[in-house]
Amino acid sequence: MKKIDYQKPGNIEKRILQILSERDHFDFMNLRASFPIGVTSVEKKCNDLIKLRLINKEKIDGETKYVLTDKGAQVITQGLDNWIRNKVFNEIKDNPYVVTKSTPSVERFTVRTLESEGKIYFDGKIYKIVPGENLDTQNPSIDVPSGNLNGIIDKVINDIYTMQIPSQHMEMEKTHKHEIRHVMNYLEGNKIVEAYSDPVKLTPLGFHIYQIGHDKWRGEKDREELLGEKIKNTHLQNRVESKSNKNWNTKISDWYTQHEKVINLTVAVVTIFGFILALFQFM
Repeated sequence: MKKIDYQKPGNIEKRILQILSERDHFDFMNLRASFPIGVTSVEKKCNDLIKLRLINKEKIDGETKYVLTDKGAQVITQGLDNWIRNKVFNEIKDNPYVVTKSTPSVERFTVRTLESEGKIYFDGKIYKIVPGENLDTQNPSIDVPSGNLNGIIDKVINDIYTMQIPSQHMEMEKTHKHEIRHVMNYLEGNKIVEAYSDPVKLTPLGFHIYQIGHDKWRGEKDREELLGEKIKNTHLQNRVESKSNKNWNTKISDWYTQHEKVINLTVAVVTIFGFILALFQFM
């Protein structure tokens, strides 16, 4: 699994959104426990996301818990970087825009980025759009920094098998949760689910994975691919060696053909010389 750089602006916020997208709600202590000890700004980032209306605090069973908003679900699908970039640019374009101490840190970082790109400028009081500048359309970059992607895959496979989920429902899930879209694309690409089935159905391979678990199957597949690669490399090496030996034998044969008369004459001379020496020994 790729390690998350929590020093990079926006990565803590992305991780919070991703965690909440997997659950209906989450209390702060459990949310905080999902991050390394060295990450100390989780509560502040949560408050920033509340200001951005991407998450909310709600009373659930007498406890205050964090929940993902509908806008938060849309932002996960779009990508936080792309969404906040458009939000800041459009706010500066349409209204007087001032950075304050309560401005979310991910928004302040975006302001600095747009300013360094020459898209906006600070006139001493407020930020303004540089005349003639437009916001370049960017393709959203969506990461899936899941700490347990195998668990998500196993859960989706289990739900498909046990709940007979309609295709329309899974399409809605893919829209609101980027992990589900990532997993479904993976399942479809590896032919673990049947194409165009309704409700969604597992292929024989999918049923096998349902029985043994994705992590174990992935390990088996990796070992098979590694063994296949070794066999392929051994076969290629044998072919190279065989070709090399064949070439060497051909060279020897060609050399013998070219020098056959000399060789035969040399053998005859040596034989006669040996015969003469033998006669002297008997005399």
